[in-house]
Amino acid sequence: MEKKIPPIIKIIVTSVLFFAFIPFGAFSQETGFNSKEYLLKAIFLERFTRFVEWPLEAGVDRIETPFVIGIIGGTPFESVLETVYADQPIKGKTVEIRHWETVEEINGCPGCHMIFISETDADSLKKIIAAIRDFPVLTIADSTGYGRSGVHINMYMEKNQVRFEINHKAARQSGLAISYLLLKVAKLVESSSGV
Repeated sequence: MEKKIPPIIKIIVTSVLFFAFIPFGAFSQETGFNSKEYLLKAIFLERFTRFVEWPLEAGVDRIETPFVIGIIGGTPFESVLETVYADQPIKGKTVEIRHWETVEEINGCPGCHMIFISETDADSLKKIIAAIRDFPVLTIADSTGYGRSGVHINMYMEKNQVRFEINHKAARQSGLAISYLLLKVAKLVESSSGV
C-alpha cells in the first residue's frame, strides 16, 4: 500500500531541498561565475545526499575519509562544485572533487560516492552507466533523457526552477536506498532499456 505523506512533510522536504546556504550575489562576486542555475544544481547535490543511504561498504559513514564527487566530461559545473564545496561538508565529511575525461579512467569509481555525468553522446553514456552500474555510486546529470538512460537523478529546469527525475530502479541496482520522501517530490522514470 502506498504511503501517504502529510502536507507538512512535503513542505519540510521541499524546504530542505530548496533552501540555499550561499547568497547568489556573494558567490558571483567571488568567482565571476554568474549562473544561478549551476549554483542551485551544485547545492542540490548535497541536498540529495540527505535522502540517500549508501551501503556500509561505500564508507560514507567514515568521517575520516572525504565524500568524493566525480565528474566525467567537460562542464563548467566543476569550478562551481570546487568553490561551493571548498568549505561546505557533505554527510559531515570534507568533499573531494575528481575529474575524468573518458569512461576508461573511471574503472568502477573506487572510493567515489557520487558522479556527475556531463552531456555526451548516447554511446558514451551507455558505457559510463555500464561501468558503474553495479557500484554504490549515486549518478547525477542535467541532460534531457538521462533518467531514462539509467542515471539515478537527472535535474532539469522548469519555470526557472530546478526540478528532478529519479530512476529508482537503477538506484536500487547500485545498492542505494532513496527515501520515499524524496521520491514523492520527484518525477519518477524507468530506464527505456529495462535497467
